[in-house]
Amino acid sequence: MTGRLALFVAGTFVVVQAVVLLAFRAPVADTGLHPIAWFFEGRQGRDSWDPMAQAYQAATAEHRVERPFYWRTAFSRQVIRKGFQYPPTALLLVSLLHAVMGERWPDGLRWITWMMVPVTATFVWLLYDRLSDGRDRARAALLAVFATLTFYPVMRAYANGQMQTWLNAAFAAAAWCWATGRRRAAGALLALCCAVKPQLGVFLLWGLLRRQWPFVGTFVGVAAALLAVSVGLYGWSAHVEYLGMLRFLGERGEAFFPNQSVNGLLNRWFANGDILFWKQPWVDHFPPFALSVFIPTAVFSILLLAIGLVPPREAAARATLVDFSLMALVATMASPIAWEHHYGVALPIFVVAWLGCAAMSHGGGPRVALAVSYILVANCFWITKALAGSRLNVLESYLFFGALMLLAVLARGRAAAVSRP
Repeated sequence: MTGRLALFVAGTFVVVQAVVLLAFRAPVADTGLHPIAWFFEGRQGRDSWDPMAQAYQAATAEHRVERPFYWRTAFSRQVIRKGFQYPPTALLLVSLLHAVMGERWPDGLRWITWMMVPVTATFVWLLYDRLSDGRDRARAALLAVFATLTFYPVMRAYANGQMQTWLNAAFAAAAWCWATGRRRAAGALLALCCAVKPQLGVFLLWGLLRRQWPFVGTFVGVAAALLAVSVGLYGWSAHVEYLGMLRFLGERGEAFFPNQSVNGLLNRWFANGDILFWKQPWVDHFPPFALSVFIPTAVFSILLLAIGLVPPREAAARATLVDFSLMALVATMASPIAWEHHYGVALPIFVVAWLGCAAMSHGGGPRVALAVSYILVANCFWITKALAGSRLNVLESYLFFGALMLLAVLARGRAAAVSRP
C-alpha cells in the first residue's frame, strides 16, 4: 500500500507541474512549486500577522477610543490590504508571545509557522502508521513528508503567512489523538482551533449528539477558559462586535477565485464582485449582498452540516475516525468563505479515506473518486483564472469539486468503516 501511494502522490505531482508549466506556460508563481520554494527559503507573507498586529495594538491601547474595535481593525477605510477577521480570542497567542519575546513577537509567529509544516508531516505520518500495518515505517515517513510538502493547501497557508498553518497542524494532531483514543486531547486541540476559527464550534454539537462526554467536557472547559481570559484582556464589547463581523462575512462571502466554497462559485457565476483582483481599501473588496447568492449558500451550508452532524443510523459507525474526519471537512466546506489554505485539514482526512477505502465499497469506484479528488485538492490550478470572464469560470472551483468528491467517499464509507478507530 505505501509503495503504491508513494508512486501515486509523487507521479501526480510531477505530471501536474509539468502540464501546468509546459503545456499551459503558467508562471512559477501560479503553481504549487512557489510555496514549496518559499518554505525552503524561509520566506512567508504576512496575511494573518499584519491584521493581528494592528488588532493587538488596538485591543491593548492605553487610551480607549470611541470607535468600535472592528471599525478600527477592519471597516475603517484606512485599513488597506486586509482587515482583522478573527475573533478577539485569536489575539491571546499574540499576548503570550509578546509577554515572552517583547516587540520581537512577530519573529516568533513566523518561526513557529515554519515549524508547523514539519509538525503537520509528523502527525500525518503517525496517523498513517496507526491506521496501516506499520511494517514500513521509514518509507511511510518519507511519504508523509513529501505529501505534506506537495499538498498545496498546506503550503499555501505557510507561504501566505497564515494562522491556518497552525490550525492544519492542530487538526492533524487531533485526528491522530482521535485514532489513538485520546478524546480529551482532541477536544482541547479543537477548542484551541475554535479560538481562531469559531465555526469549528460545530464539533461541540457533533460530540454532544454522539455522547462523547470526555471530548465535550474538555472542549467546553478549554473554550470557556480562553474566552474568559480574552474578555478580561480585551473587553466584552469587542467580542460582541465580532457577531457583526460574522454577519458581514456570511452575507457577502467572496468572489475572489481562491474562495473554494459554493458561495465563491455563485458569486463568480453571477459576476458579483471582483474575481481576479484584491480591491483596496479592504471594506470595498467584498461583493455586495445578493439574495441569489445568499439563499443557495445558506441552504447548502445547512445540508452540509446536517450530513456531518446527524449521527449515522448504525451505532457502531458513530464517532469513528471516518465520522470525525467527515465533520471536519463539512465544517470547512459549509463556510461561505473557504480559502484554498483552509483545506489543509484535508491532508490527514485523505489518509483516513485512503486506508479505509478497501472497506468502504466493493469495486474500484471509491478509489478512482479518491484519486481524482486528491489531484484536484492537492494541486494548484490557477491556470483556470483565464476562464474568469466566461461561464466556464465554474472550473475555478476545482478544489471545491474535489472536496465534494472526498465528502461523498467519506459519507458512503462511514457506515462501512465501523471496524476503524
